[in-house]
Parts: sequence; C-alpha cells; structure tokens
Amino acid sequence: MNLYDCQKGKHYKITQLKTQDEILKHRLLTMGIYENAIISISHTTLTKSTIAVMIGNTQIALRGNEAKSIEVVAL
Repeated sequence: MNLYDCQKGKHYKITQLKTQDEILKHRLLTMGIYENAIISISHTTLTKSTIAVMIGNTQIALRGNEAKSIEVVAL
C-alpha cells in the first residue's frame, strides 16, 4: 500500500520510494524518508491534498501525490 492510503495515528515501515523523479527522490531522502524508516500520519487536510507525517521527532508536510509514491507496510 502507499502512504496516501494509510490511517492517521498508525505506524508504518517504508518499503520503497516509487518515483522516477530523481529530484523528488533526493528531496524525500534528505527529509529522512527512506527505505526501512518508520513513519506515521499525524494530520491530513480533508481532501488529503496535504499530509503531515512524523518520522522520529520530525514532522514533515507532503503533497498527496508525493505520499502516493511512498510504499509502506503496517507495523
């Protein structure tokens, strides 16, 4: 499943960054979004156009299409 489809408050492990856009991939990696990282959704807008995620003690806002490129498994 991808991060866009996940539920708020649950923890997930990132399994893959599915994007061909190298700039986006580099941006995600520099924010701490990489394979095997633990991530959770803290907030979303009503339309899920923006998703706030927690990685460790850091909160990051992602666009919905960016969240769709992050494959995860539930913990």
